[in-house]
Amino acid sequence: MKNNRAPLLLFLLCATTLIAQRGELIKYENCGEDSKSILLAKLLIESEQQQRQNLTCNKILSEVALHKAKSMATENRVAHNINNTTPNQLLRRAGIPLPVIYEVIGNQVEGVSGGKKTAQETFDYFMTSPDHKTHLMGENSFYLKQNTIGVGHYFDINTPHMDYWVVYITSLKQEHEKENNFKVTFILEKEKKNKKQRFKKGSSEDWQNFKK
Repeated sequence: MKNNRAPLLLFLLCATTLIAQRGELIKYENCGEDSKSILLAKLLIESEQQQRQNLTCNKILSEVALHKAKSMATENRVAHNINNTTPNQLLRRAGIPLPVIYEVIGNQVEGVSGGKKTAQETFDYFMTSPDHKTHLMGENSFYLKQNTIGVGHYFDINTPHMDYWVVYITSLKQEHEKENNFKVTFILEKEKKNKKQRFKKGSSEDWQNFKK
């Protein structure tokens, strides 16, 4: 009689590994909208090169990152400025309270990449790009104060890059201003019956198709 225990043990081992990996990613679930974006966030947070003591996942930031990734795919290009909107402008229109010291038209919050299939490949690319690495790893006093992260990934096989990645790392608290209790006021209302959307805190038409 053949020993059928080996296949069963192998199955149980694989199942246990998958459950453990899933459990490991659950604590990062607010960092992204899919498994790839969550894994990239995990790589960034847990990197030995990460200088920040704490990085907190933020679902709203992740949703905006996904929206930006989709916008890049629509435009068939990887860029910080899409639809005549800079990263700082985009976050402010989403209700993210960036400190007033952040440029009105500028970028102190975003890293982007395209054409990399996996989170690891994207992470490796960021680490070879000096400007991205300085921001994402918090390698100067300005970026070191940023404590909130959100990651977006979008795949479209009919576009040049196919995979589009966006990372936001910023601060939600205006620590250098008088109003310390400034709160995020991101409100997106859905009317499911007529499929209409209304985006408050910003009037840009770019947000009409956000989070369908």
